Amino acid sequence: MTSMRAPRLCMSLWIPWALGGCRGRSADRLPAPEPAPTVEAPAPRAPDTGLAVGWEGAPTHWEVGSPHPLQVLDPGAFPLRVEAEAPSYACDGGLARVDRCDEDYRALAAQRFGGDAAALERCVEATVDRWVALRREVDEAGTRPQRAIDDPGLRQQLTRRLRLGELQSDAPVWVRAGPVEDRGDHRQVDLVVEDPLLGPFPARLLLPALPVEAPGLLMLPGHLAEGGRELDEMSDRLRGRELAAEGRAVLIVGFRAYDAGLAEYQAGLELACGGLSLAAVRMREVGVALDLLRGLAPGADVGEQVGVLGHSGGAVWAVLAAALQPLDAVVLDATSRQFLGVERSTDGASVQVLDETVPALVDLFDCVYTLGVPVPLEGISCDRPPTPTPHLFVPYGYRDAEMGTVRRFLAEHLPAGQPGGGTRGPP
Repeated sequence: MTSMRAPRLCMSLWIPWALGGCRGRSADRLPAPEPAPTVEAPAPRAPDTGLAVGWEGAPTHWEVGSPHPLQVLDPGAFPLRVEAEAPSYACDGGLARVDRCDEDYRALAAQRFGGDAAALERCVEATVDRWVALRREVDEAGTRPQRAIDDPGLRQQLTRRLRLGELQSDAPVWVRAGPVEDRGDHRQVDLVVEDPLLGPFPARLLLPALPVEAPGLLMLPGHLAEGGRELDEMSDRLRGRELAAEGRAVLIVGFRAYDAGLAEYQAGLELACGGLSLAAVRMREVGVALDLLRGLAPGADVGEQVGVLGHSGGAVWAVLAAALQPLDAVVLDATSRQFLGVERSTDGASVQVLDETVPALVDLFDCVYTLGVPVPLEGISCDRPPTPTPHLFVPYGYRDAEMGTVRRFLAEHLPAGQPGGGTRGPP
C-alpha cells in the first residue's frame, strides 16, 4: 500500500506569486489509509409541518426545536428545512474528533464500491498509481487538449463528468440554526447543515445589522483541518463580518476531509473507487449553500443577486459553481492545477491527493478558466466566449492591499443593501 504523509498545501494550487516559500504542514509520515468505516445514517426527522416564513427582526425568544425566525422561502433544487436547534458540530455524535468528520463520505464510497475492505484498498492503490502517471504525462506534454464549447455545453459536460446526477435525494436537508446574535454592526447565525446523503457540515450566516434587501455572498474557505476554524478564518481574516456590515448576507461553509493530508486522501480516493469524486461532493454542498442563501425569507432577503468568493482551495469551487449555474460575481485568489492535484514526493514514499483531482475534467480546464479576465496561466486557450459572470482574480491570500480592489468589484456587481429596501450602487 502506498503510504503518504501530510503534504504541503501550496503544491496543489497554481500560484505564480513569490510568497516567500510554502508555509505548509509538517512532512511527518502518516499511516496508510484505513478501511472505510460503517456509519449509521442520521435518524430521520419528523416531516415538515409548515414552518412559518417571514422575518420580524431579532427574535424575542428562541426555543430549541421550534420554528426558527429565519426560514427558507424558496428552497430551489434542494428541499431545505430550517429548525431552531443549538448547532453542535461534533462528527461522531458527542466528542469532536476531526479525524472522524469524513466518515459519511467514506461510508458512501464503501456502499457504492460494493467490495470488501481489502478490495477497496487495492483499488485505492491502483488509482493513485494511475493518477500520478497522468500527472506526469500532462506535465511532460506541456499542453492540454483544447475544446470549443459554450456556456450551456460546458455546464452539461461538467454535470455529466462529475456525475452530479448520482448525488440526488428527495429527503430534506435540515438546517439546524442557532439564535440570531446581535454583533453590533452585523448579526450572526451559526448553523449545521444536515445533508441526507453526505452528513452534517458547519456553516455561518452573517447578516447586516438591520433587515435589508441584501445581495448574497457565499464564502468558500481554503484547506484547514477543522470546519469550525474555517468559519472563523473567513469571518475574521477574510473580512466576512465587514462585508456583512456593509449590507450583504454572507454565508460561510466549512468543508470536511479538507486537511490536504490523510483525511482528504482517504475520502477522495475511496469515493473515486465508488465512481464519484470529492469534487462532486463539494459541488453538491456548494449547491445546497447557494439554495439556502437564495431562499432566505424576507428580512435576510437575498433577492436575485448572489456571488461567490473563494480562497485557496475554495477558489476552485467558486469557479466551478459559476460554470454550473448563473451567478452575479465571482472572486478568486488561486486556480486548480489542471484538476490534477496529485503529487508523489521526490523519494517516492508518499503521495498527496487533493479534492480537486478529477481526471475527467482535465481537457475542460482551459474552458473553465477562460473567464474574460487576466489569469496568470501560460498557454490557456478556449474558443468559449467570455463568461457573462464577472470574475475578479486577485493575488493569493486577500491581503490588505487587495481588499480595496475586492470591495470596489463587489460594490459594482453586488451593491450592498440599505435599510428601507433597495441597494446602493458603486461609490
